[in-house]
Amino acid sequence: MNTWLREAKPEDESFILEIRNAEDVRAWSKNQEVISEATHARWFESQLQDPKSLIWIIEDKIQPLGYIRSKETKDRTWQLSFALGYGARGQGYCNTAIQQACKLLIENQGAQCLLAEVISANSVVIHLLKKSGFVDKRKTQEVGFEIEQLELWAMCSEPRRV
Repeated sequence: MNTWLREAKPEDESFILEIRNAEDVRAWSKNQEVISEATHARWFESQLQDPKSLIWIIEDKIQPLGYIRSKETKDRTWQLSFALGYGARGQGYCNTAIQQACKLLIENQGAQCLLAEVISANSVVIHLLKKSGFVDKRKTQEVGFEIEQLELWAMCSEPRRV
């Protein structure tokens, strides 16, 4: 599968907002409200300027498919979140992209721990993360949802597989 990541650019802002505001993406987000263009534009600009924040666009040969966001939350610990556009789901793009993002964070940012928080009922994403080497860490109650936190520890340059 020819999928790769590239760093997000200012012109990607509307593409990311469109995916983020899709009803089926919001249904699995802690914040399920529609985000305004102005609010998203301010947030996106701040993320592009923040050295502890990385946003990649998932692409194939033809088009952008989705995005992966990562934020360093504490020393060498990065939190991941991601979403694909509707037409790109279920085709293996996200699995490949997550593995690429993990490798980039470990090799280029010195990440030692990667975290992902997922609404516990989202078994598809939990399975996807576990397929990429993430393991269960804990469950918490947040914003009216049970949240499952998964982690991947960087003991080598390649994400481990389960």
